[in-house]
Amino acid sequence: MFIYIALALFFQPFIKIALGRTIWNIVDAITGIGLVISLFFKRENSK
Repeated sequence: MFIYIALALFFQPFIKIALGRTIWNIVDAITGIGLVISLFFKRENSK
């Protein structure tokens, strides 16, 4: 849950983070892949 909150704050334009287009594309791709992978894994202590 904390990761999703951190990502929401990171991608919201409250504070402008000046990265190049290429770096943002890489960050977007890694984040997307990570979120899709997280859908398939269940935490050990969740019911």
